[in-house]
This record gives sequence, C-alpha cells and structure tokens, in this order.
Amino acid sequence: HVKNSDRIREMYDPLMETMRELVERGQKSGHFRTDVDLIDLYISISALSAHYLARRHTLEAIFQQSLIEEKRLKQRVDHCVDVISAYLAHRPETDDGNTP
Repeated sequence: HVKNSDRIREMYDPLMETMRELVERGQKSGHFRTDVDLIDLYISISALSAHYLARRHTLEAIFQQSLIEEKRLKQRVDHCVDVISAYLAHRPETDDGNTP
C-alpha cells in the first residue's frame, strides 16, 4: 500500500526538508560532516527510537527492568542523541586524505 500511495510519500516531504535544512546548517557551520546521507540519518533515528518502544515488553522480560520509567527514558534519549551526534560530527581530514 505504501508503494502505491503518493500521499504517504508526501507526508514525509516536510520532515525530510526540515532534516535537510538542519543538516545543511550544521555543515555550513562546520559542526556536521559533509557526507551525511539523509535517508540513513532518518532510518537510524527511527530505528533507535521505534525498536526500543515496539520491543519494550520483550526487552523488559529479558533484562528484568522497566524501560519506560522516566529515568530510563531519559537515559535512552541521551543515548540516541549521542549516537546520532557522533554520526553527524565533523571529521577533520588527516594529511593522507582519510578520516581518522
């Protein structure tokens, strides 16, 4: 159904445009790397959050702890920010042209 729906794709256009603008601002300021792939970025953000919530009951059973308590949710948000920030971070090139 998604493949045949123009409407669903159109719903993502504003989100992707906002992400593009934010990434471009970060790149222009020198804070973000220049080779950010917006699709990878979106999928990573989505996966880091959706999987946690969708599989919460299974993960709670495995790890024997609640994953929706305020402290745990904040820890998860902080983790997601760290992971995405590390992906976006500018990587100065070394002398041989490779990133460190």
